[in-house]
Amino acid sequence: MQVPEVWFWEDSTFEVYCLREQEYEKVANSELLAELDLSLLNRCLL
Repeated sequence: MQVPEVWFWEDSTFEVYCLREQEYEKVANSELLAELDLSLLNRCLL
């Protein structure tokens, strides 16, 4: 199953990985939710 994007919540921080060819690459922002401010989301969840 090839999921285009996965998110991990670890140590109070989101990490986003996008599928590139056959492996996942860590990215700074979601490609699916490009306008989502992850740092703001982190602050809201803490």
